[in-house]
Amino acid sequence: MRRLQVLHLIGGGDTGGAMTHLLPLLSALNREDCDVHLLCLGDGRLAEEAACRQLFVAVLPMASAWDPSVLVPVRRVISRGPLGFAGFISGDAPRPKGEIDAGEAEADSREPTRWDVVHTHGMRANLPARLAVHALRGRPCLFTTVHSDMRLDFPASGRRLRGSRPNQFVIR
Repeated sequence: MRRLQVLHLIGGGDTGGAMTHLLPLLSALNREDCDVHLLCLGDGRLAEEAACRQLFVAVLPMASAWDPSVLVPVRRVISRGPLGFAGFISGDAPRPKGEIDAGEAEADSREPTRWDVVHTHGMRANLPARLAVHALRGRPCLFTTVHSDMRLDFPASGRRLRGSRPNQFVIR
């Protein structure tokens, strides 16, 4: 039976609840019939801990919560499926975190060519993933987990509205 190909996409600097939820989940899925990949939109402890657990993890630097420069690389990773990780993850070797750049290695034709599931975690990951998946044929199953309450994270109403309106539109 073919292993399920799953991409998790998250803001990246996450600690606390998101990290304590995500790391055991990814480790458990990876032991079962899933090939789990984690794309972090920013470096931090989550990416470091995922790499220590021998998970496929990549870091895409994101300058701010609405950095448009991530749209093309996120689309590339989602449209290429697990092949989007080919440039910095090697076979059975430890799965170190890497950075996505334009100079990716040639894809191995034995690798699966599409994601079965794209699972986003939080506001920073929702919009780029939704835009990337929307343009694909044979779309993967896309869903999101909300790990926090915008009213508590951003008590200043202006910042909360800038973040929550696009996020609410995307997760509908």
